[in-house]
Amino acid sequence: MRVLIGVENNNEGRSVAWALEHFGCYAIAPDGQSAVVAMAKAIPEYISWMERHTPTPWFSPAEIDIRLLEVWNDYFIDPHLDPAPTGKLIKAWFKTDWKPLSQEDVEHVLQILSWSRQELIEVVANLDDQVLDATLQQGEWSIRQIIAHLARSEWWLVDRLGRTHPEDQLSDDAFERLLMERAALLEVLPELIDLHQVVGKEGEFWSPRKVARRLCWHERDHIQQITRLLASR
Repeated sequence: MRVLIGVENNNEGRSVAWALEHFGCYAIAPDGQSAVVAMAKAIPEYISWMERHTPTPWFSPAEIDIRLLEVWNDYFIDPHLDPAPTGKLIKAWFKTDWKPLSQEDVEHVLQILSWSRQELIEVVANLDDQVLDATLQQGEWSIRQIIAHLARSEWWLVDRLGRTHPEDQLSDDAFERLLMERAALLEVLPELIDLHQVVGKEGEFWSPRKVARRLCWHERDHIQQITRLLASR
């Protein structure tokens, strides 16, 4: 089975290889070439992850043919939307991001988000306030701050499409925010089926597919961060 890959370089000092047709399947490495190579391991791990959650994974090819489709280099812009050495980071826009989400796409996204949320709750459910608020590694957020960030990011991504509430309505409580923003997201996702929408916001292109791609990656990435922080105690 052919797996189309897009590489995003300069993403916070690293490169991300995205399986463009398979939400939540990605590999992270120091550079683009290494990220593409890492996909050979990431794809079987992604399939195994799905198999832990469902007896009928939708992606389980006997053979995998990895094809690099596109490379994007993230860059910064200043308040005037001009390229700059620092400022707002403009993240990858791949040609496939123009395509609307199908009903099957949204069903897969909903499953992936459900599985990752289940894993997040399992990781943090029994942590006391001292652990949640501790800075377990210098320069890292606390686990509670990561949870608040995850919730705000879901709000922020939906806001790219103009489909959410004002930011001042975000809860100050990290766990309440997590519940509220996920509930709001689940209401919005079915509305994105077959929606042909591309938005230019603050110097960056966004579409339902780009939002879905980053949603399915973001929580899984931070679960790995939390797991690593807990292991370092």
